[in-house]
Amino acid sequence: MNLLLSTSAGYAIHALHYIATCNSHTPVMTREIADRYGLPYDSSLKILRQLSKAGLVRPHRGCQGGFSLTRPPEEISLLSVVEAVDGPVVHGLGMPGGTGDEALCSRTDELFQEAALELKRKLEKLTIADLSSSRETVYTAAIKQNDL
Repeated sequence: MNLLLSTSAGYAIHALHYIATCNSHTPVMTREIADRYGLPYDSSLKILRQLSKAGLVRPHRGCQGGFSLTRPPEEISLLSVVEAVDGPVVHGLGMPGGTGDEALCSRTDELFQEAALELKRKLEKLTIADLSSSRETVYTAAIKQNDL
């Protein structure tokens, strides 16, 4: 089984990471983000609007307009990004009922819920700023904190 981010969540993470790494006091234009990562412009704009509605970015109008972060990248969790574009993270995958062993289905559902909640906790701890760190640094710090 693979757990994959939606395309929209992936685009959102790319957009926020790019805005965060620009370290500019001027807003970043949607076209700049789309061109940087080869993303469709319309999809990028739609996702940035969703991020704005969720309070993760601030839109700026005008010829020098674009988007800026509403808070430091260290304060924007990956969970908030995923939920901004995909809705709440599901609490479990579930197992189809009617298989004849309801106790097994119930226990399997319980275990999947525990795993999903753990994943949700991990995504809540990881931030946009962590994406700029080397992978080894992020994982080493998490292991030291007994998070992974």
